[in-house]
Amino acid sequence: MLHVGTRVRRSLLLACTLVLVGPALEATVVAPAIVQAQAATLPVKGDQSTAVRRLQEVLIRAGVHVAGGADGYFGNATANAVRTFQAAKFIPASGAVDEATAVALGLVAPVATLSSGASGPGVQQLQRALQSLGVAVKGGADGRFGPATAAALRTFQRTNHLPSTGVLDAYTAAVLSNRGKAAAPPTYPAPGASGPAVSTLQRQLIAVGARPAGGVDGHYGSATRRAVARVQGWVGLPQTGVVDSATAASLKKATTPKVPVLAAFPLPRTCMFWNTWGAPRAGGRQHQGTDLFAARGTPVFAVADGRITRIRKDFPGSRGGNQLWLTRKDGTKYFYGHLDGFAAGIGLGAPVRAGHTIGYAGKTGLTTVVHLHIEVHPGGGAAVNPYPMLRATAKC
Repeated sequence: MLHVGTRVRRSLLLACTLVLVGPALEATVVAPAIVQAQAATLPVKGDQSTAVRRLQEVLIRAGVHVAGGADGYFGNATANAVRTFQAAKFIPASGAVDEATAVALGLVAPVATLSSGASGPGVQQLQRALQSLGVAVKGGADGRFGPATAAALRTFQRTNHLPSTGVLDAYTAAVLSNRGKAAAPPTYPAPGASGPAVSTLQRQLIAVGARPAGGVDGHYGSATRRAVARVQGWVGLPQTGVVDSATAASLKKATTPKVPVLAAFPLPRTCMFWNTWGAPRAGGRQHQGTDLFAARGTPVFAVADGRITRIRKDFPGSRGGNQLWLTRKDGTKYFYGHLDGFAAGIGLGAPVRAGHTIGYAGKTGLTTVVHLHIEVHPGGGAAVNPYPMLRATAKC
């Protein structure tokens, strides 16, 4: 009875307040009967059912690790997997399967909340939310959902790898809201302030050679102000000693390590991958690479010039299935796993150029889904997280 009550309250909430977009866009009531019917089918924490098993199977196919597998029970492991998926899709990471998450997973069909022909404050707030994220709306925030608003919404959807429908649904609304929060103007520590933000500023100042007298004491006093002014002078800004957006950007640029870009992306360009570095794996292992999802037989490319220095074919009990190592002249190694097969001419010692086809995506070895597992070992040493490199290369 507890779960039934939870579902009723949840259905009514979704029916009455389906979409919140940005800090100012109010709830829009649309198709409550459809929304309520869909909400009643969504699993909630504590459920044990075939619906939960389906949720877990969809998460696993999307490359999200579910500790314990598809056991049909919605416990902490499944909630954590849902959070991982939500974060990757720029949906608020609550761990609960809300309407936006269900649409993103393909568990339910999207329900239009605003579309062509609509008008009023809700449309105007949508237009302003798009404009605040740099998406031009021809005609401005006039409150009318015409071709210009649909085109602007499609632009936002394409940019964020959403179905480009030109219609506002719960999934698009959640991403729009989350992006809006992320785009909120940043705040900077001011003279006289104390706390962790000031300590971070002081560490940045030290990193660029403008150490405040007293070091990292967490207090924005005269010493820190003089150090800020020194940096401002170096980059040609007014020497106010007060951190503004230009000063903060200069410090961030100077102290942020550059993410290396691969010479080629290992698959036809895709953003269907998530940061699962360090995620637990069977036998107490941790994930040491990135999984990229593609259809079976999709060509796999060399990410650098080099030679094939190791190649293994699938065998019973193999974890990596069909796998190979590509080694660059400087000793950096790239590991490819779960391949369906190898390209013609690819064998031990074969020279390859970045972008050349070396194999095909598959699901050989210890896996249940078609994907490419790739690792990066700088200088032939320990693996490092390839996710930032892949994102930078694919421009995701």
